[in-house]
Amino acid sequence: MAYMQLKSFLINAYFALFFLLLIFGCKRPKDSAIFISDKESLGTYYTDTFSVSLSTLLVDSLPTSVSNQLLTGYAPDPNHRTGDLTAAAYLQFSLTGIDRDGDGREDILVYDNTPVYDSTVLFLSHSYTYGDTVTTPQQKLNIHQLTEDLTISNGSAYLYNGQSFAYNPTPLLQKTVRFSTNTSQTLQIRMDNIGMDFFNKAYAQDTRVATNTAFKTYFKGLVLRPDADNKIIYGYSLNPVIILYYHDSGNPNVSLSYAFKHVNSTDLFFNQLKNNRTGTSLEPLKFQYQEVFATPANNNEAYVMTGVELMAKLQFPYTNLVHAAYPNMAINRATLIIRPKEKSFDQFSRLPNDLVLYTTNNTNIPGTIISYPGTSVAEVISPVIDLETNANTYYKFDVTDFMTTLMKNNNYNGTGLILTSPRSLSGNRTERLVLDNNYDSYTIQLKLYLSLF
Repeated sequence: MAYMQLKSFLINAYFALFFLLLIFGCKRPKDSAIFISDKESLGTYYTDTFSVSLSTLLVDSLPTSVSNQLLTGYAPDPNHRTGDLTAAAYLQFSLTGIDRDGDGREDILVYDNTPVYDSTVLFLSHSYTYGDTVTTPQQKLNIHQLTEDLTISNGSAYLYNGQSFAYNPTPLLQKTVRFSTNTSQTLQIRMDNIGMDFFNKAYAQDTRVATNTAFKTYFKGLVLRPDADNKIIYGYSLNPVIILYYHDSGNPNVSLSYAFKHVNSTDLFFNQLKNNRTGTSLEPLKFQYQEVFATPANNNEAYVMTGVELMAKLQFPYTNLVHAAYPNMAINRATLIIRPKEKSFDQFSRLPNDLVLYTTNNTNIPGTIISYPGTSVAEVISPVIDLETNANTYYKFDVTDFMTTLMKNNNYNGTGLILTSPRSLSGNRTERLVLDNNYDSYTIQLKLYLSLF
């Protein structure tokens, strides 16, 4: 019995010594390596000082036609990290579907005497702001008419952030706007030039407004674009409507109206998001799955930028040493803590609200999404926000299954994780996460709880 206890003691002591040597060999001594026995379970060990290799990837175009809001504006990058961002929204409208007399024609105007045009208004519900609303002056919203049909390419189910369709370069109109970050407000924009055309065609019973198919051929939709002087991005709920107001000459005190609506189930739309990386460390990114490593040349930074193709890759280069020394170890739990770089975000430049992890290898192609351990449910993580100082703001992922597989397969050639926003949410907002690979900052931790056999 005493022999077995002595053997267990010597094994555990050697195991602890090995990890101390490993950690101090991979990191600077002042990183204060932590490697202790778990108080709740003798023989279980814990470490959180593995080095992490970071890079920024340029990944495939992102579908933005699954978003729930329209983005338009311009967000400059004064720190030259990820580059300037420009957002524009493309969208279709439909007839309401009113045919009271059953003649197969849309009843846009209903009157007894003579219809009289009053006004036409585009309604947009402000729902999101990205940028400094305190120091930024009023912005200009340019509204253009599409001259090309919005169409989805064969073999695809979406429209993507990098796509473009032709529109009249002369705006239908320009609107000056300004919203505070926390204000939900409905923007009302007079559109009498296009509204009068709708009215005249409806009064003349023009076939171009008789059916929805004909209407979409005649009026292909709108493009909401920022002015060149803009310095902020606004989002609008996906419920825009153009309302035509008129009255019957025989009853001028009664206002009548007709709504041209964006119907989510049938009308196409997407957010075009362009990222100008000229003059940044990411300027070399030109091709799909290309990467730029976090090095002192770029302040050891890597990035996640939602709405565009920038994602972060994380690798764990020294886990192979652990596996080589103890091939029979078991990972009880593995936790990945990701902290944004200090002072890289605020109430104007917000962090991504939801992040996920994908497996990858040396091809940098996203593989399977990381799920909660033992389930097939994708692990979608929101940040824990330190409202007082921001110093302890972090994302926390359970990567137990991934690390177990990594150790078991003993394949470390480019194997890692891609950190990004869920594809179904990425086109909703423009948000950025700055990661720091400087060991002095110690912003990313891989915590392993291990048992030795």
